[in-house]
Formats: sequence, structure tokens, C-alpha cells
Amino acid sequence: MIQRIQSIWLLVSAICFGVQSLGSLRFARTQSTLSPPLEDMILSHSESSVMMAGSLGSAILALVAIFLFKNRTSQILVAGLAGLIQVLLSIGFGFYILNKAGGFGQFSPDFAIYLGLIGLTTNWLATRAIRKDSELVKSMDRLR
Repeated sequence: MIQRIQSIWLLVSAICFGVQSLGSLRFARTQSTLSPPLEDMILSHSESSVMMAGSLGSAILALVAIFLFKNRTSQILVAGLAGLIQVLLSIGFGFYILNKAGGFGQFSPDFAIYLGLIGLTTNWLATRAIRKDSELVKSMDRLR
């Protein structure tokens, strides 16, 4: 039974990262035909194995963090690592797309970007809740 809100946030984060790693989702669209991989004006995750592997790795780390509830410091570390991987991939992939597309005017985000943002937000909320839980336990130990 899930009793802590951070477990729910981590589960939502893992689902978002896992769905984002599916190859059929589109990451970005351009308005004109460009060099590969944007020659069909659509960039999906299946065209980049690094983005697929990073998203899947972030999903697995978020799931693992759910089951580390007895050790809060390692739970914070694993959840933070999942978020860090996703942030680095998003920034790197965003710069790659903007470089290929030639600027913001040629680029329009698609569904998979929003899943990544939702996953990052819920991952941050989970990490914040884990820290609050850890502080609560420390304050209760001081009262004893």
C-alpha cells in the first residue's frame, strides 16, 4: 500500500519517462525539410538511441527510488540522478534540435517534450517530499 506522497510522485515520474522513451512519440517538428534526422520534418525518439536509453534509464531509476523508502538519503540520490539524467538529455537534445533546425522559428515542440517536463516536475516534487520526510524524522528523533 502506498502511504507516502513521494511514492506517487515517483510513480508518475517513472510513467512519464517510460512513455517518453517509446519510439513512436514525436519529440519535435520543423516547418521545413532539413538535414537528417529532420529530413521528414518530424523528430521522434526512435531516431535517437541516446534519448531513448536516457529516458528509459530515468524511468528505471525513478522506479528503483520508490523501493528505497527505508534509506531516504539513497532515495534522494537515486531520484536526483534520474532527474539529472533527464535534464541533461533534454538540454543536450534541445540544443541539437535548435542547431539542426536553425533557431526557434523553425522548431515546434511536440508531445514527448511535455511528458519530459511533467516527469521532471513530479521528480522534483518527490525529492522535495522525501527531504521534508527526512527532516520530520530528524526532528522527531531530537524530541526523544
